[in-house]
Amino acid sequence: MQKYTHTFIFWLLVTGNCLLVFVGCQPKAAKSGDVLVQVGDKVLTKEELQENIRTASTPEDSMLFAENYIQLWVNNQLLYDVARKNTTKDDETEISQLVDNYKKSLTIYRYQEQLVNEKLAKEISDEALEQFYAEHKDLFKDVLPDDSASFDYLKPTVREMVINRQKMEFLKKVEDDLYNKALKNGTVVFYNN
Repeated sequence: MQKYTHTFIFWLLVTGNCLLVFVGCQPKAAKSGDVLVQVGDKVLTKEELQENIRTASTPEDSMLFAENYIQLWVNNQLLYDVARKNTTKDDETEISQLVDNYKKSLTIYRYQEQLVNEKLAKEISDEALEQFYAEHKDLFKDVLPDDSASFDYLKPTVREMVINRQKMEFLKKVEDDLYNKALKNGTVVFYNN
């Protein structure tokens, strides 16, 4: 296994050095031994490459993954540089707004997932699943292969639906509570115009 690792690293270094010559840039002096390729002021290091490629079963596959990742990274950097140079002020404003909106959405999503993981029960009893199934059989008519299919066949689907429903109800309650508190303490104020 260690032989493959040394072979992989050797070929990785050869590929990285070839790409350096191809791009025509010299790596920054500070950590030039760790830099595989540089495009403008952006560098790809050995560590970043290792974090972003998966381990393969053969050294040849590992080398192929590394070469493909490096090529994709170089292409993305070059395209991004050209795109930035051709971006108008209006485009920049719109992109900033999109990034801000995405950041807000992602932050809210992470927070909601944290709340759900902390507050909701991890296990749902078979009785609760069977009760949900009995109350909502019509939801499963398209899923059943035939009328004789057992509840056990649908159990994973029912479990997922119950979990999703619990999440939605829980998050709705959290949002409502937050909204009502904000109205009460004056954080949210509506004006009649």
